[in-house]
This record gives sequence, structure tokens and C-alpha cells, in this order.
Amino acid sequence: MKQLKIKVLAKIFINFQAINITFLRGEQTNKEISLPYTNGGNLVLSAGQVLYTVGTLNQVGYLEVKVVNNTTLTSSGNLLLSITHYPSVSEANKTITFNIDSSAVNIAFYYNSAPTINDIIVQTNNRTPYTFTTQDFLSNIADYDNDQIAEISLIGDLTGYTLDNIAIVSDSWISMADIALGKLVYTPLNQDAYYEKDIQYKAKDINGNISIN
Repeated sequence: MKQLKIKVLAKIFINFQAINITFLRGEQTNKEISLPYTNGGNLVLSAGQVLYTVGTLNQVGYLEVKVVNNTTLTSSGNLLLSITHYPSVSEANKTITFNIDSSAVNIAFYYNSAPTINDIIVQTNNRTPYTFTTQDFLSNIADYDNDQIAEISLIGDLTGYTLDNIAIVSDSWISMADIALGKLVYTPLNQDAYYEKDIQYKAKDINGNISIN
């Protein structure tokens, strides 16, 4: 007699490419991202299928990864994922790992923070224009990541405010470079009586994150 041998090959695991995603600290956000893969093996995944979850929706620390569409993983392609996350205000960069059909998925999470701002109070003499400095703003703005502040925006009745001698449109952006050049000026009313003029402002850092307080 001769031997009859059957060789059973080892499982071919799906190869998922490591991916990165960035979230803003202190607020819950949903983002979609593509996960590249090879050796899909015709694995079928369902829309809404949860692949990873921790915490409670709408509470700090929540993180959920799920499949967006009904998908069959072919020889290669991209799996569209939906990620909902509520990082804390001091969340540190991290990587999470979970398995799909015993194949590891690695997602690196990076975090950024919007600037926080405080009230600004300046004073000028009667009928004396006030030229703003970058320090007027920067001494009242903080950024958790120490990102540079790129622009500020003034909102409200901007009568008397000019940028390079041109009236400013409310909620338009003014570069810190222009402020450093002394282009942002407030010219008081032509009156003897004391008065106060209140407007609002917001700040944007070099990553495009806008203050929310």
C-alpha cells in the first residue's frame, strides 16, 4: 500500500494597512475613513457592523468603529469605516488594535485642540486711534498644543475698526501678520463723553482650528 496524504494549507489572513486619523479634543465627532486591504478572501461585512467600541455615546471617552456599507472583501480594495469619537480635552495620541476575521487592524489616533480665548480689554484716550498689537490678542489666547495663532476674526458692529485704512467686514479673517504690522486700528467717535464699544472675536490656529468658547 501507498500513503494518501492531504495537505491542508494554513489560513491566509487579510492584510490591513495601518491608517491614521485626527480628531479635535473635547467634542464628539464622526468621520469616515478608508481602510486599504489585500487578501480579502471574500469576507462579507454588513453595513453598521460594529468592529470596535468603548465607552458610552455622547460621553467623554466614547469610541466606535463600524462598517459603513455592505461589503465583500475581494482580493484587494478599501473598506469604508465610520469612526465616532469623543476625546477628552487632554487626550494623548494613541493606537488601537482590533481584529476582523482574526486579522489585525491598527488605527493611530492623533489629536489637536482648538484655541481657547479670554475677554480683551484695551483703553485709549479721547479721540485717539488705538493700534492693536499681536500681544493684545496672544496674551488672551491659549492653545493646548502650542500651535501658532494665525488669524483672528471680529464680529459685530465694527464701525471705527479698519484694516490698513479699510473698513472691516464682520466675521472676516485678519492675519496676525497684518496685526503685527500695525494695520488693525480702532478710531473712536468724535465725542467728549466716555463710552465703551463691545464686539466679539474668535481665533484660528495654523491647523485651521477655530476657538469655540
